[in-house]
Amino acid sequence: MAEHRRGPGRLRGESLADERGGARGVGLAVARETVVRRVPLATFIIVNFNGRKLLEECLPTLQAQTVRDWECLIVDCGSRDDSLPFLRRNYPSFRVLPLRDDRGYSYGLNIGLKHALGSLLVLMNNDVQLAPDWLERMLEALSRHPEASGFTGKVYLRREPRRLDSAGMSLNRRLQPYNYGHGEEDRGQYEEEREVFGGGGALLMVKREMVEDVGFFDEDFQMYYEDVDFYWRARWAGHRFLYIPKAVAYHWVSATPSSLRSMWRGLRNWLWMVGKNLPLEMVPQVQLVEALSG
Repeated sequence: MAEHRRGPGRLRGESLADERGGARGVGLAVARETVVRRVPLATFIIVNFNGRKLLEECLPTLQAQTVRDWECLIVDCGSRDDSLPFLRRNYPSFRVLPLRDDRGYSYGLNIGLKHALGSLLVLMNNDVQLAPDWLERMLEALSRHPEASGFTGKVYLRREPRRLDSAGMSLNRRLQPYNYGHGEEDRGQYEEEREVFGGGGALLMVKREMVEDVGFFDEDFQMYYEDVDFYWRARWAGHRFLYIPKAVAYHWVSATPSSLRSMWRGLRNWLWMVGKNLPLEMVPQVQLVEALSG
């Protein structure tokens, strides 16, 4: 088995937020919080950059949840649109952490994790919309599977609501991640709860103690494969992820940049991910499988 690799800046047993509410993040453009807050069951963490129009569709679906014991924490990565005025005007009960600049998705997500209060952490893209019973279905799954550490649901393509974006993530034999069902019409072929490698990247619920054990997202990735690296580290540490089909959401799915720079970063991050997580004795086996598969 590979060495249990922790994420950057984390030690086992170290809390994510000092005294469940004290700020520990760096680079924040806001004062440290001193208000004693009620500890919610779940924290929704959303990283935003110039996403005001997406937030208009995303946030009402949180407010419509049938379970009310949650907080929403939005990390704004230096938005230049009117995201911050919009949030302050329309969602005064949501916690907003404005950063001075955009240091990458992983950095923003880690800031959110450091400030989160809930025992359940929902990592959610700003272009996701939840069904009203999404959190309720996840809590039901948690009660059935207390041994699991992470949960992902059935995510549809927002532009084509009967086609799937993700029914959980896996790795192919070339160690490339893929989403079960992506682009397929939903004909009931993904209705069984099952273990998966991880979530689809846009939406995931994890237990706080898993993050305390595994560590934060690796900020060297910035974007591309940071989620897969996190899942891999968690699985080496013995944590399990489950797919819950009754927990439904919709994802706009942003277009993937195709510039040479983004392609290079994707390749670099894939190599970094594999190098971090794959035992050295398995490298020749992977190379053989890739050669045989053409």
